[in-house]
Amino acid sequence: MQNKEIFKSILLGILVITSIILTYKIWNFTPNHKTDQLEEDSVEEKAIGKRHDKQIENVVAPFQLIDKQGERVMGMPYDSSINLAPLFNEHTIKKTKYYKAHPSLVIPELSDQNLVLDFTFEMPVSMYVSRVLGLEEGEFPKHFNMDRLIIDYTANKNVTLYAVSKDKEKAMRIDTTLDSAKIKSLKAEFEDDMTPYSEILTGKKVQDQATYLYATEKPKDLKTYRSVLKKISIDDLNSLLLGNTAIVHSSRRGYTTYNTTTGVAEYNHAVEMYKYKNLSESESKVTDMRTNIPATFNFINSQGGYTDEFRLFNTDEQSGKLSYLMYAYNRPVFQKNGLSLIDITWGEKGIFGYRRGLLKMNVSVDNGAAETELPSAEEVSDKLSQNPKIYPSKISNMAVSYDMRVEHSDDIDSQKNAKLIPKWFVKYDGEWLEYDDGRLR
Repeated sequence: MQNKEIFKSILLGILVITSIILTYKIWNFTPNHKTDQLEEDSVEEKAIGKRHDKQIENVVAPFQLIDKQGERVMGMPYDSSINLAPLFNEHTIKKTKYYKAHPSLVIPELSDQNLVLDFTFEMPVSMYVSRVLGLEEGEFPKHFNMDRLIIDYTANKNVTLYAVSKDKEKAMRIDTTLDSAKIKSLKAEFEDDMTPYSEILTGKKVQDQATYLYATEKPKDLKTYRSVLKKISIDDLNSLLLGNTAIVHSSRRGYTTYNTTTGVAEYNHAVEMYKYKNLSESESKVTDMRTNIPATFNFINSQGGYTDEFRLFNTDEQSGKLSYLMYAYNRPVFQKNGLSLIDITWGEKGIFGYRRGLLKMNVSVDNGAAETELPSAEEVSDKLSQNPKIYPSKISNMAVSYDMRVEHSDDIDSQKNAKLIPKWFVKYDGEWLEYDDGRLR
């Protein structure tokens, strides 16, 4: 009997303590609105890839990096892990100087030991220096564009940048407060991955190291890769671009059109291409790349649109169009129907036009074939110079890239595969073309 009374007392004590604890938690409970909101947003928002997973310096990026040491020239396809932005961030510009060709561009102060960043596109110097590298914006000519940036880390205690224009007739010197030793330390991390590169002269304008065309001397270790392709959801794209308004479908042979009061989208079934135009954006397209490059980067990034590795590939200040190109293993990927491109134009109030392929690469694997043998850069240059239909002065770049071959099937629901075949591509008269034994196509 006494044991029962003791047990009842203990049980009653436990219940009282539990009641006190629960009462305390109820009175002190604060709902986590931030977490709740994030969970609601993750349910409501759609995306075609991982949102906001790219940094601008990895998308507005060069295609190759050159290390010039006097007569010795080494290089590599640019690897996005080589991040220059943290080095320059929060440093300042001390002064600038302008150069112009007379008749060819020569920069006498440029040392013969420097790094060269080559881009496939031209862009405003002010935008790259401030938005990508993080330097304070200096005094630049309003419309001064570049497609090459030279980093001189040996001429002075502090780093000097030289921005070179696409026509190789103008350059801008930018003196910074960044210690040159920082660049030397970074260079030590990747210089073992570099291979010999060639200096190629393509015309009278190319007379100085600031304007040489650089290309890998003898391509090696090149493999063909095979990839399983996955399809981007059209419904998700429509939701992102057309919004939640009622969508009217209409179909004709090989095409499906989606209409709303704000925009129209068209899907080409045969080539897996999606095009969108904003009907409510009635204002003029924006052509200023100081606005367009950051705006389009942010727009694509916000919807998870960089479904593979993409880099800015081309800018057109006449039409305002920008193109972002797929990369694989740090090399450009070209596809004859444009499936590896994202084309985008920007309006005064937002997106104006958008075009992209709906196929994205899954895991790519070596197809097991023997390594591909490609001619040297000098051989490519020599054979092109012997072609009477080719003008060497119109050659502005060349790079080993991948030709993406999509293996189509008559079954629309079947899995699609792609092969990535290494080939030389040459930028001729502003257009990247495949090299084929002395010809361009």
